[in-house]
Amino acid sequence: MPDWVAIAGISGTAFVAITSQAVNALMKRGDRKHESQLDFEKRVWEAKSAALVEIVTKCQRLKDAADVDPPGGPSPSDTRRDGRRRVQVLMEFGAIGRDLYGGAGASLLAYADQSVTKPVAALSKLLSHEHTKVISQAGYLEYLQEELESMIDSGGGSAKRFDELQEEIDDAEVRIGSESTLNVDEVEKLCSEILGAARRNLRGE
Repeated sequence: MPDWVAIAGISGTAFVAITSQAVNALMKRGDRKHESQLDFEKRVWEAKSAALVEIVTKCQRLKDAADVDPPGGPSPSDTRRDGRRRVQVLMEFGAIGRDLYGGAGASLLAYADQSVTKPVAALSKLLSHEHTKVISQAGYLEYLQEELESMIDSGGGSAKRFDELQEEIDDAEVRIGSESTLNVDEVEKLCSEILGAARRNLRGE
């Protein structure tokens, strides 16, 4: 006659063992899934923060370029102020590669809040359009500035050529300032909006 008590005991032990194995397997699977999720979130945050830091840097450079006033503020007699501001901002836009998105653009678009991406898109469109209008003049101005800097660094060149370069640079800046209709106040406004939103994004707000 079968020993049902013994059989039941064995069956119960086997059931507990199998159940424990199943629970352990599920827990390990859950741990792996959790670790994968954490790893993904870490990579997303790293990509997002790098993109936000990059756009903060670029916007701050553009804001700084727009500030051509002396410490005491703009002079009422400075008739070339608006033109100089346009020139400085457009040249700075060229210096950062004529691209606000840069290498981190995909991460910015994928992960940053709309409070960042919307004004970035507006600023990019505004600057790209205006820079295209004066791109040949901007290239020539950059060439003249590099020649002047090289002359100063090397200590060579004649005083006559130095004066000629200064005059040519002034003329090129006047042409760019006249040809462009860039609204620098709007650039500053968009930059401030982006800087505030990006910093809030970085703080996780």
